[in-house]
Parts: sequence; C-alpha cells; structure tokens
Amino acid sequence: MVIGLYYLSEMVEREGGGDRIFIDLEEAEMAYDLGDIGLQEPIKLRVGDLAGDPKLHAELKDHLGDLIPDEPVDGSKPFDTTFGRALLNTALPTDFPFINSAVIKSDLRTLIEEVIGRYDKGVLQRFLDAVKALGFRFATRSGLTIGLEDVKTPADKPKILEEYEGRAAKVEELFLQGIITDDERRQELIEIWTEATDKVKDAMVVRGDTTLATSDAASEVLLSAYQAIARGQIDSIVDELVHTGEALLDGPFRISPGLGLHLVPLALGLLEHLANAIFRHPNLLEDLFFAHSETPSQSITWTT
Repeated sequence: MVIGLYYLSEMVEREGGGDRIFIDLEEAEMAYDLGDIGLQEPIKLRVGDLAGDPKLHAELKDHLGDLIPDEPVDGSKPFDTTFGRALLNTALPTDFPFINSAVIKSDLRTLIEEVIGRYDKGVLQRFLDAVKALGFRFATRSGLTIGLEDVKTPADKPKILEEYEGRAAKVEELFLQGIITDDERRQELIEIWTEATDKVKDAMVVRGDTTLATSDAASEVLLSAYQAIARGQIDSIVDELVHTGEALLDGPFRISPGLGLHLVPLALGLLEHLANAIFRHPNLLEDLFFAHSETPSQSITWTT
C-alpha cells in the first residue's frame, strides 16, 4: 500500500509535459483513461473543492511542511500538479489542504494523525478506506516490487563493523579485567550493536548505485519506493533470540540472507555464543534442561 501511494503521488518530468490544462478532475480522468496523459505527468488542473480551506492550510503548514504548497491553493485557477496527486486528494476530508508532494510512509502517518485529531470517526473511516483502496489499486498498477536481489549490502559495511567490533572488544576487555560488571558489559554491547545496525541501515539509502541492483529506467523509481519504506522506519530487529531469564547472544551474526546463510559459519557462530554463555553462567545448561520440566530441578555434576 505504501508503494502504491508513493507511485500515485510521484511526479515524473517528461519532455513537453506540464503544458496540458484541464478544467476539472473529471476532464483529467478522461484524458488519463484515453492514454493522453500519464498518472505522474505534470499538468495544470483546476482542483476546485480539493484545494481545501485556506485557514486550515495556515494551521497545518508548520506540521505538514513540504507536503502542502507554501500558499493556499486557489481551486478556480490552473495549478501545477499531477493527475495522481489529484486522485490522492479525493481521499482526504473536503477542507483538508491540497497535498502536492510525493507521499512516503512517514508522511502517511502524519496525515493519519491529523485526520484522527481533527475529524470524527465517520470522516476518519472514509479517509482510511479510500487511502487503502488507492494504495493497493496503484501498487498493482505500478508493477513495483522489492526483493532480496534488489538490495545490495552497502560497500562500507565491513568498515562500519570493524569500527564497532573494536569498541565491543574494549568493553569485553574491561569486563575481563573486572572493571565493569556483566550487566554493564551487556548493556554497553547492546548499545554498540544497535548503533551499528542503524548506521548500516542509513548507508543502504544514501545512494541508489550502491544499494539497488537495477540499472534500467525504472531504477530511480524503485529506489524512491525503497526509500519510501526505509525512511518510514521499517526495522527488522530481533529483540530476543533465546530467552531463559537472560539473553544468551551478546553480539551480532555477521552472515545474512543477502550474503548467504552458509551452514558452517552459522553453526560455528551458534557454538561460539553458546560456549561463551556457558562460561559466564555455569548453571545455564541445568536451567535450560529443567526450564519446562514439571519436576523440580536436581543438582547435576558436570565432568570434563
């Protein structure tokens, strides 16, 4: 749905575009159905009632920012926009300012928050239903999709990990020297690798030529669609891999589906983390063995 709304609201400059003038949305829709204009092609359109209330425009300008024009739209005069953006505005409440910008996930969240805060449940329901219908409709029309093959590992990921591995090693050294406690060590590692994850994620959306594998004319649109999701704060964070009252895995796995989930590194990584956990918590295996047992735990003597 997010991709569909972005595709609907994006403007793509074309040679000779932007000169067509339409007296209302119905005329523009007829031209679109006949193939005379594109969904994202710049046009001049009298938006009529879609222009919204100028007073509400002044109230919302600071919060909505570039989503709305600097000045209220005069619905009786031709306005530079696209047919897709006009369609998107039909989903908004009648007095809402005209949205004349590409909409990404965070923008959609902002719009929903404003509608929730200013209108009754009936208007909110119609808005959400209309936005959902438009998003899914034009997601299928766009033909855009994002798969694992489209996303490349950032070129500077090894350099980023090397920096944070050095910081993590210093924390481990402080723990072994008895300067910090195990809880302090664990908290420091969590903060270090969370920061590293955010830095790698930011590196993925800096430039399309280092992130996406596409090279055709649609690559720019695909990149923008990917950014529409990524900048919408999509996080794939695993909060807890194993839970026995304490977290077992302190560090990251350096392999991923994009780099290949090779069996040997995966198994060695699991064994390394498990060995470290047992070293720090001698009673861990006993706790794991009797974690779901109905019989009371009995003392176990481990021999080497």
